[in-house]
Amino acid sequence: MSTQPRPRLISFTFSHFCEKARWALDRLGIDYEEELWPLGLHIKLSRQLGAPQSTVPILIDGESILQGSREILDWAEHHRPGPGPNPEDAAHTQEIRAIEARADSVIAVEVRRLLFSQTLTQHPNTILEMMYGDLDDRQKKVGYALWPRVLPAMIQTLDAGPEAAPAARAKLDAELDWLDATLADGRQHLIGDCFTRADLTVASLLSPFSRRAIEHMNRGISLPPEIERDIERMEKRPAMQWVAGIYRDFR
Repeated sequence: MSTQPRPRLISFTFSHFCEKARWALDRLGIDYEEELWPLGLHIKLSRQLGAPQSTVPILIDGESILQGSREILDWAEHHRPGPGPNPEDAAHTQEIRAIEARADSVIAVEVRRLLFSQTLTQHPNTILEMMYGDLDDRQKKVGYALWPRVLPAMIQTLDAGPEAAPAARAKLDAELDWLDATLADGRQHLIGDCFTRADLTVASLLSPFSRRAIEHMNRGISLPPEIERDIERMEKRPAMQWVAGIYRDFR
């Protein structure tokens, strides 16, 4: 009797978009195996795979290739074992999708830009450990060899020079203002009365600035003082306290 191979999740060791995809697969009971790729080499590997873009996460299910955390979450909802999506999700689909789109396109981008603008030039070895620390020895060797070319490419592609930090912080603070206002009525979930992909998306994409989330991801990395100060400042906000609670109760 033949068995279908498990879906493969292609990811980076430290990525909030990959955390979103990983959490979705875990939450929905998908049996999968994760494969970490070295940053930089992922461009060549994704082309060899036939993926339309060079970004991760990527999910490979037989001959199907899905790219992007939102697409992987869609796939997981339709392939989950047992009952289908919660009926309440369907009743609030438009609102849930609007929050997810906002988080993907604004929150995630500014989180990444703030994180990297304060580390890529000032503390490149910290990012080196974040991105390559969990790889096997062969992959690490490749990653370290590519790093001198990857570093300037990341700064340019992500608009993550040190001068970008104030603008990224201001935009992220504006998003946290919006979340604080949304949560001001004491709700546990962003939409409706149960955990939805809106909660999963927002919490996972804010995870790099949540101590609870970082602890969950078991990243034994000493963060630079600039990032520690942002975490200390943000964690007092209702939005980040909510993120910690979502990780505690649902991750």
